[in-house]
Amino acid sequence: MNLNANKLSGAIPPEIGNLFMLTTLQISANPISGPIPDSIGNLVNLQTLQLRQNQLNGSIPVSIGNLVKLKYLWLFNNTLSGSIPAEIRNLVNLKELRLDYNQLNGSIPKEIGNLKNLTVLRLPYNQLSGRIPVSIGYLEKLQWFVVNDNQGLNGTFTPQCFTDTIAINTAVILCGCASLSSPAVSFPTLGAPDECLASGPATSLLKRTQIFSAAIGSYKYTCNLDSNGNPYQDCLNTMAKICPPDFGHRVKTILIRISV
Repeated sequence: MNLNANKLSGAIPPEIGNLFMLTTLQISANPISGPIPDSIGNLVNLQTLQLRQNQLNGSIPVSIGNLVKLKYLWLFNNTLSGSIPAEIRNLVNLKELRLDYNQLNGSIPKEIGNLKNLTVLRLPYNQLSGRIPVSIGYLEKLQWFVVNDNQGLNGTFTPQCFTDTIAINTAVILCGCASLSSPAVSFPTLGAPDECLASGPATSLLKRTQIFSAAIGSYKYTCNLDSNGNPYQDCLNTMAKICPPDFGHRVKTILIRISV
């Protein structure tokens, strides 16, 4: 069912939940208003749900978690409010989740880390707050992670290699494998714990005398060298946890020494 770009108005009728054989429901770019009905969760065969560019309000119904076959969920450009429901963890086939340009608040649920097939996660221009869940850093298929203009977001976050991460106009510090569109790779100051590690603090980086720099493709990494001119092991461990498995072997061939 594709009803995009018409002049439909009013609310989505709850009876739409009776169309349980639907695989695609698109009612985008209409002036429809009101909440998303709970009955949307009855459409268990849906693979595409697009309700973008409307005037929908209210919260995202928890029944959205019933749509386990869903691959594309586009709800952007509405006035949806409330939090992102934790039930979203059930959408394990989801490839694209777009909730941008709404009025969503609360924290980003850590359950999004269950969506192992996710390639696009766009949450900008909302009112989200708190720390970005570490679990999102483990989504190996994620290509786009966009959270800009959520001024309540804070802390540090380590994206996967090759994930384009945009967090401008937030208090989030990006570190680890950041792309060219993100701030430079950042390690902590002398004696500080490494908050950039995806799996928790590492040994403090001490005895800093020189800097290790590596460039792989368009990605750049910095770390400290010990007195023998070798990267500290915890630095290599940091990169190994967030970069391709053979990263440690390639590092040895691109060592560049720079005086402090």
